[in-house]
Amino acid sequence: MEGFDLLAVGLGMFFGVHLISGIHELRTPVTAIMGQAGYRMTHALFAIGGLVLVGMGYADAPFVPLYEPPSWGASITLLVMPVAIIFLIGGHLSKDIKRVTRHPMLWGITLFSALHLLANGDKAAVMIFAPFLVYGLLAMWLTDRKKRLGDAEGWEKDSRQTSVFPFVAMRQGRAGPPAGDKGLKAVLIGLVVYILLAYGHQWLIGVALPIG
Repeated sequence: MEGFDLLAVGLGMFFGVHLISGIHELRTPVTAIMGQAGYRMTHALFAIGGLVLVGMGYADAPFVPLYEPPSWGASITLLVMPVAIIFLIGGHLSKDIKRVTRHPMLWGITLFSALHLLANGDKAAVMIFAPFLVYGLLAMWLTDRKKRLGDAEGWEKDSRQTSVFPFVAMRQGRAGPPAGDKGLKAVLIGLVVYILLAYGHQWLIGVALPIG
């Protein structure tokens, strides 16, 4: 297998295991059979293996244009990508980021994917980022559903103090008080990671970004 075939297999592995994880009726029996430790190890192996295949496939895939990205796509991507990276990283570091949205990582994936579809119009990029865009949005609903079915009491509290869409709970006064747990530090780390990724983009992906 090579190129687009590797991409397809890698994406199937990654999203297949995440589909099982996200659907309460699938994850519960699978976890019961494999145990928590076995399930988590299998999930990690399939997810990481899928991403490795995606990376190999992207590197090997020929450039096949599907559409012409808008002229402003690259500029918007450079401007908004820091927000996506902060969401991706901050959700793991600080509860304060979850005052903005209860799904910071998934919003990070959604923004990351949408922005890259604005900046790239080739087949390989679309194969990667279009499914991740759909996944980011769908997973927000699946995550809420799984929490509601598996932990009704925790879900009631969480949904009361947070919102799916960024800043809604804060504007409505529903968000809990700041936890003071490295919220600013999470933002700064996200910005540093963005800068490193931006300047290392050519080395990592093979495409230089239009930055100074």
